[in-house]
Amino acid sequence: LYAEIVKPDATPAARLANLDKWKGGYAQSEYAPERTKIYLITYQQLNRHREAFDIAAEILKSDPNDQASVQEILGFIRALMPQQANATLSAQNKADLDLAEKVARGLLANPDALYGADKKPQGVADDAWAKTKPTMMNFAQFTLGYIGVTQKDLAKSEAELTKTLQAD
Repeated sequence: LYAEIVKPDATPAARLANLDKWKGGYAQSEYAPERTKIYLITYQQLNRHREAFDIAAEILKSDPNDQASVQEILGFIRALMPQQANATLSAQNKADLDLAEKVARGLLANPDALYGADKKPQGVADDAWAKTKPTMMNFAQFTLGYIGVTQKDLAKSEAELTKTLQAD
């Protein structure tokens, strides 16, 4: 199953089916953390961001500095919210916003834990990596402003969005 999952030409749909087989047959695998990260990538490729968001939240419980999970949560919180400005937030929406706020504040409090020089992935150019930390910090700050808007907390949104503008 693993060989089929990591094949370069495996489609995301085929990979997902094999991941589900693997999980069904070996739920308590010592490779469960790797499997979970492959699930995240696969859900992202399938544009199934509800599932990707939930998997990212699961990964962050054991690895709070997982870059892909932080990027999923900050990048797709907006896609999971109601599109109508006057819509009432569900319990799921509120929980998602709370998680996104926790992730954004964590990134802003210690950006080097995710984007320090020692965290640079292999194959990424130094100049490209140097731009990643300020970009993600700005994105995290903007996310805090978005959360304030979504929660209809105008004072919070104004303060957070002002910080975004000042930092950029």
